[in-house]
Amino acid sequence: MSACQIIHEGKPFFFDTLEKAQTFLDQIPIPRGDIQIIGAPLLFHLMNDLGAPMYNWREINKEICNEWDQLFEKVNNEEDFFRTENKRIGLLGTFNAVMDVAEATIHPDDLEIFKDARDKQYKTFIYQESTVRGDICVETLDLVTQREIKAGRMPLNHSCRKLAEQAMAEPYLSRNDLLIENHDQPKRQSFINEGMVVKIINWFSRR
Repeated sequence: MSACQIIHEGKPFFFDTLEKAQTFLDQIPIPRGDIQIIGAPLLFHLMNDLGAPMYNWREINKEICNEWDQLFEKVNNEEDFFRTENKRIGLLGTFNAVMDVAEATIHPDDLEIFKDARDKQYKTFIYQESTVRGDICVETLDLVTQREIKAGRMPLNHSCRKLAEQAMAEPYLSRNDLLIENHDQPKRQSFINEGMVVKIINWFSRR
């Protein structure tokens, strides 16, 4: 929960969440006139700048990546991971919406380059969210890609989903297995398909 103050036409308004502050801003007719936002994160400011996100999508994208990295720096255990899921989903939703708008501003000659860069960045988010103790978790990758498809951010034939389906068809360690500290290496080698693990790592390394 984040506290935020908005000063509109000289009058202060206080909100205990950014969601309530955004709802308030969205109700103000455009042009909004004199507005000051106090106490909100940089991403909130950028998303509410004049002409956002069409004219400042690069700055917004940079801050999305910054918030994403900061989020994972604070994830030290499973409780943190699940507690921050809504925040991750929110960032992915913002990224998707902003990139949709940005795509309309790209020159046709550069469109394929833009789409490729966008997809690689999206894969990076999926890769990081599906990593447990430095290893790609097949189980988590499967759940994350299913969630993204359900949310409409990932098509059914996306390469991340295909990879998850292939990996789920092979022997793999569960998320709980990966979370166990000092699990014995011989058991790991006999339990999982090392070729599939290498394939997953190599695939994401090309992102």
